Amino acid sequence: MVKGDPFFLYILTSCIVNGVYCLLTQKIAHPGGNNQIDEKTAASHRFKNWNASLKEAKVIPDVISAEVPQPLKVEYMDDNIEFGTLVEYNPMNEQPFSLDWEYENKEFYTIVVSDPDFPDPKKPLRKEYLHWMVTNMEEGFIREGNVIAPYVPPSKKHLETCLGLHRIVLVLYKQLKGKINVSPDLYTSPDDLDIDYVEPFNREKVSSKCFAKENNLAPLAANYFTMQMDDLPEEYVR
Repeated sequence: MVKGDPFFLYILTSCIVNGVYCLLTQKIAHPGGNNQIDEKTAASHRFKNWNASLKEAKVIPDVISAEVPQPLKVEYMDDNIEFGTLVEYNPMNEQPFSLDWEYENKEFYTIVVSDPDFPDPKKPLRKEYLHWMVTNMEEGFIREGNVIAPYVPPSKKHLETCLGLHRIVLVLYKQLKGKINVSPDLYTSPDDLDIDYVEPFNREKVSSKCFAKENNLAPLAANYFTMQMDDLPEEYVR
């Protein structure tokens, strides 16, 4: 086979094209590993700098006072939540499907989901809005905990007075003195205690930091996403 041979030229052209294609489509690999990841997963590398992300978004100090030892991995039915993920027009009707953190056996934990920008980031006069609280979770099992504040979706469909871009913050606390006793009617109307669906009750002007201090809770892990509350499409308001 010589350079002038048409078959040689065909082979040469194929090699060049395939080589360029591989360069253009190659994916990023985890350092020290063979796993390949796409662009979306690459964004999750911010987990390595979770405290910097929390500070940049002012979750520290607005919701928690200091850095946390680990990031909180959060999964809704449709997708994982990365630090700062912008969720547009998704009603998030169901509570998180999964929470993942490094827990210790025989220890108890509390999850608090709140909005420090309620009702308007420019004038958050009624912050924080409490979306969800479960106490006394053991070994990472949400269903084993006590639901103190049933889940209220963070969306304009449910909170019509909201405006602007809101941070929705999820903080996982370690209960330093074992199980805690929080009144079941603190965030649920006594009239709703025996029914499946409850109307939001006493959810405004909640302080995560004060609740943690009163109940001997130490922030262990955190995450947050943002949600746009302006210009909601009509189909999401119905």
